[in-house]
Amino acid sequence: MKSNLLMNFTVDKENKTVNVKREFNASLANVWSAWTEAEILDQWWAPSP
Repeated sequence: MKSNLLMNFTVDKENKTVNVKREFNASLANVWSAWTEAEILDQWWAPSP
C-alpha cells in the first residue's frame, strides 16, 4: 500500500471555488463508485447519525 498519496487543496476566493486533488490507493472504477453510488458514499462520507 502506498503511504505517500497526494492530497492538495487550492482556494480561489475571487472566483469562490475550491479545487481538491486526491490520490487514492484504489482502482478508478472503485473510486468512481464511491463518489456516485449512494449506498457506497454513505459508508465513508460522514459518520452515522
